[in-house]
Amino acid sequence: MLSRHPTLQGFFGAEITTIPVTGEVIEINDNNRVPSDTSGCDTIRNQPEVMGRIALMNRGGGCQISKKVLMAQEAGAIGAIICNSDNSVGTMNPGAFGSQ
Repeated sequence: MLSRHPTLQGFFGAEITTIPVTGEVIEINDNNRVPSDTSGCDTIRNQPEVMGRIALMNRGGGCQISKKVLMAQEAGAIGAIICNSDNSVGTMNPGAFGSQ
């Protein structure tokens, strides 16, 4: 079932274009447990599964959005989706990791 959800592009990284990015979406596991194993705040443990796919992770966990994207990039992901636990759309600023 398809549904629409509010989205926001990060204020770092490549611009979103009209060229589609397609790939399998896979939930990451960083074994962080703060607040879950899918926060993306630490090294991604299921790197072989993430490689060449779109990484799905939860917002929160005590780290910046840019760190989550960097962890996904270092695991070989071709993209990242950061999922909110509520219906709000927050900002995604570059923070300390946005230029890496």
